[in-house]
Amino acid sequence: MFIAAWLAEFQNCTDYCYIGLNDVQQAYESAGLKTKFKPDGTLYITFPDGQWRVLMPRFTTGGQGYVPAEMLIINTLREPLTPEIKLSGYDNPLLSFGPLKVRLGTQAQPVAGMNFYHQMIGLLVGALTSPKLEQGWSASYGGIDRRFPETDTWPQMTVKTGLKAGEVVMLLTKKDADTYFVDLAPVAQNGSATLYRFPQHHSLKFVNDVRALSPSLSGDEVPALLVKVTGVNLRDLKSGIFLPKS
Repeated sequence: MFIAAWLAEFQNCTDYCYIGLNDVQQAYESAGLKTKFKPDGTLYITFPDGQWRVLMPRFTTGGQGYVPAEMLIINTLREPLTPEIKLSGYDNPLLSFGPLKVRLGTQAQPVAGMNFYHQMIGLLVGALTSPKLEQGWSASYGGIDRRFPETDTWPQMTVKTGLKAGEVVMLLTKKDADTYFVDLAPVAQNGSATLYRFPQHHSLKFVNDVRALSPSLSGDEVPALLVKVTGVNLRDLKSGIFLPKS
């Protein structure tokens, strides 16, 4: 069992959210993994099968190195024996990494969900579509960037999720044979989520298997996937797939 959670530091999230490597080390070691800092501040993590991963600090301040949250998540997903990793909330999201709890944002330094989750699109699509996470992933995708006003010109759709307010859901379709189209949004107080769809996808048919996704053919309904990305172990993101309420 993991030890009790603690709240870790984060640094500015204008471009990336950064997490202190000292906290990361404690989280890995609480899962029974061996870690070691090199003189340059790089953290080496050794797994029971002898494989190892390296986390190199992007910068150092106050004697502690920091890595982007996305880097931590990627390294965690690629190893089956590392702690569970989950996200909670939209704005100022909470990252749970085993016993480590990192609130990515404060009142003085807020983290907008539209920024954070847009940065996470590639990772989430990879985690959802890759057959073997330990081998990494590569997925072609396009996603709505909600920071720009012209986004409002794209068609929207509202789906009843049956989820609690504040959960975050992802809409996934196939733009073409090799490219996914993605949008993420928080669930509103009434349990619905308003998501952007690809303009050429006039009618969607929700499915419960990523393998059922395919691009539009002759104006037919386009298969679409809804995925709950908060409160779900990101290593098993497929468990977040659900069908909307009628």
